[in-house]
This record gives sequence, C-alpha cells and structure tokens, in this order.
Amino acid sequence: MQLVLADDQYRDHLLPFTFTRPCADIRCGILTIRRKWEILLNIPSGTSGSLTQFYLSGSYPLVAGTECLVINGALLPDESILRLITALKIGQQIV
Repeated sequence: MQLVLADDQYRDHLLPFTFTRPCADIRCGILTIRRKWEILLNIPSGTSGSLTQFYLSGSYPLVAGTECLVINGALLPDESILRLITALKIGQQIV
C-alpha cells in the first residue's frame, strides 16, 4: 500500500511555510510530519507521495500505486488515529 499525503483547503493558513513545500514536509520537532507518518506506519523513508499544488509537483512528485492510503498532510500522527486508520477497509474514509 502506498502512502499519499495530501494538502487540503486549509493549506493557506500555514503560509509562509507551505509556499515552498507541502504541509507534510513542515518540521514539527526534529522530524517532518511525513517522516512521522512513515515511522508510525512502518514505511521506508522517501517512498510516500505528495498531492499538492501544481507548482510544487515537480519537486514533490505524486508516487502512487494501485492501493493508496491518502492522509491529510497537516494531520499529526498518534496512536489513536493509527488504530482508526488500520481498521479501515478499501473504499472507507474517516471524516
């Protein structure tokens, strides 16, 4: 399964940080939000994709497979949200 971290309509509230990078690539402590998700989901570093603004897509490509787990890139991971995500079936979503 491929991890895709997507920017949403609230991306503009995180300016100027998100002017040059997707929300998931903002540092929160020593790690980026992306790396925190990769560690929590046991995904190799650098294999997740970004669904972001067109002008950033060259630097942050969308690498997606047939089965993707799409997560809001501004969402900080924790154990409670991980339990909800791992219980999802294909086609389900958490709102």
